[in-house]
Amino acid sequence: MKHLRFITLSFAVVMLLSSVLATNAQKADITAIEARAVELTKWIVKNSAFKFAKPPPVVLLPQATLTHIFGMDNMVQAAYYPGVILALDDFDLGVNDDVLLHELVHHLQFESGKIRYEKDVCTAPAEMEAYSLQNKFVREVGIGIEQDAMTLFMIASSC
Repeated sequence: MKHLRFITLSFAVVMLLSSVLATNAQKADITAIEARAVELTKWIVKNSAFKFAKPPPVVLLPQATLTHIFGMDNMVQAAYYPGVILALDDFDLGVNDDVLLHELVHHLQFESGKIRYEKDVCTAPAEMEAYSLQNKFVREVGIGIEQDAMTLFMIASSC
């Protein structure tokens, strides 16, 4: 029952964000971003044990909105919420691909049952896996910024 409420809430958030913030999609080509998401998902599958799952829709939001939704600082570039990837409205293909890949790893983690988004669940292992694949992508493709060892240590020891 709790899972059903979570899915229902997720669907409501996706629908609300999609309709209210549709004008933000004009700042970047959502079709191109979602096509790139398919390519990046295939890269993840090739470089991990995950099975392919269709990428979720991408919704572009202003920094203030993304910060407000997740209560995080202004450093957040994107976030995965089950069923949707929320990204900054200044998302730039060919520059932010590593960020999209990171969120797609979370999508595949969720789809595979490897991660649950519930109260008091430590997400550090999931973050470490996402950053590991993100760093491999950056080294291999040259798009994005590799996360440094200190940042990874802080994430790994967060719970």
